[in-house]
Amino acid sequence: MITWIPRNAFNAQRAQIPFSMTMADGSPLATRNVFTWADNTIADEQHVVKVPKEIRTDVTSIIGCAIMTGAGAVQNTTKVSKGESVAVFGVGGVGLSTIGAAKVSDAYPIITVDLSDEKLECAEKFWATHGINAGKVDPIEQIHKLTVKQKGMCIGGMPISGVDFAFDCIDVDKTMEQIIPAARIGRFGGQLWWHRLLRGNSSWNNLTRP
Repeated sequence: MITWIPRNAFNAQRAQIPFSMTMADGSPLATRNVFTWADNTIADEQHVVKVPKEIRTDVTSIIGCAIMTGAGAVQNTTKVSKGESVAVFGVGGVGLSTIGAAKVSDAYPIITVDLSDEKLECAEKFWATHGINAGKVDPIEQIHKLTVKQKGMCIGGMPISGVDFAFDCIDVDKTMEQIIPAARIGRFGGQLWWHRLLRGNSSWNNLTRP
């Protein structure tokens, strides 16, 4: 199995060796990227994990990429807890893994945002509780309607709303901007809190804060 995370990232005996080659026109090519879904790839041995022969390669490709990214964001990076609300932008492999891990963590509600009704229906099979088609309605407005708190108020007397955790599983400018207002900002007279997380090959840093 090829994984995008090295087997021993923190205690490796040597630095990873990037793949390099010379193109047909003589120009050099080098990359540290790991292509977990490719039919053929060249990678440092630290990205290769031996698995039993009976496990299908189409299954291991998903584990090596999407599941480690999406589920890891929920269970390891943000440590979502029981009863905390989650919004997942993008219902692809990473998004579905994020949704599944949120269910395992007993998050509620688990809100999905996508442009495809078919994908939103698929997300329900992975225990998403609500689906929002961002091509038909304002997803931020709908998320806040679904997450209104019964107690407390924000500055200006507005009700507290927004999810505890918002995950961008698409990695485009629009969704990176949307996860920020989707998250809950705090309560009047108390501590401010918000959680947002960017996943994938984002040019932004992770935006998380307890």
